[in-house]
Amino acid sequence: MQIKIKSLKLENFKGIKNLTIDFKDTTNIYGDNAVGKTTIFDAYSWLLWDKDSLNRKDFAIKPYDKNGDEIHNLESIVEGDFSFDDTDLNLKKIYKEVWTKKRGSTQAEFTGHTTDYYINAVPVKKKEYNERIESVLSEDNFNLLSNPLYFNQFLVKTERREILLSLIEDVKPEDIIAKNKDLEELDLETYTVDELKKIAKDAARKINKDIESIPARIDELDKSKVHDIDFDALEFRKRSTLPAIKEIDEKLADASKMAEGMTEITEKITALQKEKSDLAEKYQNKRFEIKLKNKNVLLEKEHDKLALEEAKKNIEKLKDLVEKAREEWQEVHKEQYQGDFKCPTCGQDLLPDQIEKIMANFNKKKSEKLASIEEKAKDLKIKIEECEKLIAIYEVKEYKEEDLPIEPIRLQEIDKELDEAKAKLKDFSLDNKKDLLEKKDSLNADLEEINKKLSLQGQNEKIDERIKELEKQEKELAKAYEEQQRIIYLCEEYTKAYVDLVSDKINDSFDLVKFKLFENQINGGITETCEATFKGVPYSDLNNAAKINAGLDVINTLSDKLDLKVPIFIDNAESVNELIKTDTQLVRLVVSKDKELKIEVEEWEYLVYKMKNLKKCRWV
Repeated sequence: MQIKIKSLKLENFKGIKNLTIDFKDTTNIYGDNAVGKTTIFDAYSWLLWDKDSLNRKDFAIKPYDKNGDEIHNLESIVEGDFSFDDTDLNLKKIYKEVWTKKRGSTQAEFTGHTTDYYINAVPVKKKEYNERIESVLSEDNFNLLSNPLYFNQFLVKTERREILLSLIEDVKPEDIIAKNKDLEELDLETYTVDELKKIAKDAARKINKDIESIPARIDELDKSKVHDIDFDALEFRKRSTLPAIKEIDEKLADASKMAEGMTEITEKITALQKEKSDLAEKYQNKRFEIKLKNKNVLLEKEHDKLALEEAKKNIEKLKDLVEKAREEWQEVHKEQYQGDFKCPTCGQDLLPDQIEKIMANFNKKKSEKLASIEEKAKDLKIKIEECEKLIAIYEVKEYKEEDLPIEPIRLQEIDKELDEAKAKLKDFSLDNKKDLLEKKDSLNADLEEINKKLSLQGQNEKIDERIKELEKQEKELAKAYEEQQRIIYLCEEYTKAYVDLVSDKINDSFDLVKFKLFENQINGGITETCEATFKGVPYSDLNNAAKINAGLDVINTLSDKLDLKVPIFIDNAESVNELIKTDTQLVRLVVSKDKELKIEVEEWEYLVYKMKNLKKCRWV
């Protein structure tokens, strides 16, 4: 589809008061800075998309006077005639102020702006207007195909890449694998290459983390081993200790008869000690119970004292509030109607029924106020009564503490019986048995310590086995890590092959511009980018002329791909000595010394548009 702009008419748009331009295949618009060249491009963009040439929705449309103030009560109008192949279309927008006269006011006030829309001179709604344009041309395609700088300067890298990738057919995995047979090992039927790389990197990271933890774990296990114990010497001591304990057990067996005489006394002493313990515990529990109860009584007494004082204070506060409510009631009761009985609009006296209605309303509100005050006073009196009841309770309340119990006489009796039993126990000769038991206890303690230390020998053996397991695991993990690194390498090789194929296919679509779509990283990886070069020079280093020609080359390719050609506006066109060939309608905005806009159409026609009514205002 070939879209052309045939004419554009501006009235009171920014700094242009009245201007009509008839466009041809090539239209050159000359003028000094701030004369209005960019305004024409702004008007064209606004007519289609409600935006200026910089893709801004919020920009000044109305003209300004010499003081920089908006000129009011003017309609800003842009009208354009277009051709879509064999179909003509007239579009028109009128941007105007809305002035509203409020009820009762003689002066109209500014309340905002409104825009009227026309298609082929027929008024339409904004939605219908936009849908008609969108049916022929999308805003994205308009921006791409009308401005040579848009693709490389207005779009971010990801947006540029997406557009470029849409120019070519998908690169098939078999085409990539054909370049490197090792890539057949990748499971590209189940996962994408990016997914495989992410899986491998995640696995490698986890494996590497496990590998890095093993030396520390081995070192920790080795440190936990016992290195300063002579296990052979301990075994020798154990072999000599066991017979000595057996010998003592034999000697103690001979003294068993002596123990029979001691048993009865020992049992009695145990029973008395238990009785004493139980009785003492009950006595102490009773003392604690009474102390706790008395403490609670004191706390309750203190609490009630504070509550009594608070209740007395509250009564005084509530009485003050009651008095204030009484005074408020008297004031409201005395209120009289202060208004007049005249119509606020015409000033005439009101009719008797209207006066009666006003008085009824006043008396109603007065009665409601009095009732509200009475209700508030009633609530306050209830609260006073509640406080008085509380005070009456606290003033007669009694608090009683209990006396602590006296120690039971039975405890003294038990102490006397224990002294007598212990005296009888001394009559038995147990010195020899005591020595044997002490010696046996010493030997048993020594044996226990020996066995405890000998158990560490088995612990050391288990630790050695665990260290061997970890060393084996470390080797297995190293092999697994190498395998994941190999998968990552194959994924990167796949990506490199993909990069080469994609880059070649995309760059074959352009005559002069070449795109760098991928960057090699220091770590060997590849990151996505989208940077244009023109005749080998990076886009960012190009002069304005080269940037415009680079943009035209992009537009030529995209126009062929989309089968769509739209008018191209070239700003600062004076910087380009020679534009690359394009079969699309061109509008060149050229900075010159002309103080009024000068328009030339094609090479064989020359027209000069004198803007007799051009307003010298602020230019955007």
